[in-house]
Amino acid sequence: MNGKLLVVLVGSCLVMTMLPVKAATDEPSEPIPIDDTNNPPFASFTWDPPYPSAYETVTFIDLSQNAVEWYWNFGDGTTKLIKDTGSGTTTHVYEQNGTYYVTLTVYNAEGESDTETKSIYIDIQPELKFFGEPQVEVDVLNGKFYITVTVESAGGKINNGWAVRGYVEGYPYYDEQSFDGSGGHGQLHTAYLSVTIPSGPGTYTVCVDIDPYDSVTEQNENNNHWERDYTNQ
Repeated sequence: MNGKLLVVLVGSCLVMTMLPVKAATDEPSEPIPIDDTNNPPFASFTWDPPYPSAYETVTFIDLSQNAVEWYWNFGDGTTKLIKDTGSGTTTHVYEQNGTYYVTLTVYNAEGESDTETKSIYIDIQPELKFFGEPQVEVDVLNGKFYITVTVESAGGKINNGWAVRGYVEGYPYYDEQSFDGSGGHGQLHTAYLSVTIPSGPGTYTVCVDIDPYDSVTEQNENNNHWERDYTNQ
C-alpha cells in the first residue's frame, strides 16, 4: 500500500497511521475553462490609386478583422462613421495637394477598438499644356501637313493616358499620337503628326488638341487647343 506514515504522540503512547497518497494513475482534475469567444479587432487599410491627385476619387480599402464599426478620419477635417455593413471600405476626394494623415479606428461587438494611421500624399491636379507653339511644315508635293507638337505635363499621373490630335477643321483628315499618362512636373513629350492637305485651293484651319482620357486632368482651352490658317494656292 502506498502512503505516508503519520506518528502522533497521545499521552504516553505513540499512535501510528498510514495516510493514502493519490496514485499517478488516478483521473486528473477538471481543466479550467477558457473564454475564447472574444476576438479583438485589428485595424488595417490601403487605398487606390496609390498616387492620387487633387479632385481624384480615392478608394480607401478596409482590410480590418473582427470589426463591426469603422470610424475614418481623412486628415483634412472630414470624418466618416460606418456601421453594420460588413466592410469599412469607402471613398474620399481631397481638394488640395499635400500630405494627409488618415486614421481608421475599428470596434468589435464587445466595444474594443484598434487604430491604424497612415500618411497619404495628394499631388497637384494633373495638367497638360503646349510647350511653345506647334510647328507645321507644309509639304504640297506629298499633300501633307507635318506637325511637331511638344507638350508639358505637370502634376500627378494622368489616368488612362492622353493623346495629341492634329486635324483639318471641317475635314475628316487627322492623325494622333497616344501617351501612357506617366510623367510629372515639367516633363516634355513630343508628338509627330501627319495630316492630309485637302485638295484644291483654299484656306484651311489646321488644329491641334491635347486630349486627356480622364475627367480629372485640368482642361484649359488656351492650353489644350491650337489652330492656325494655311492657304493652299
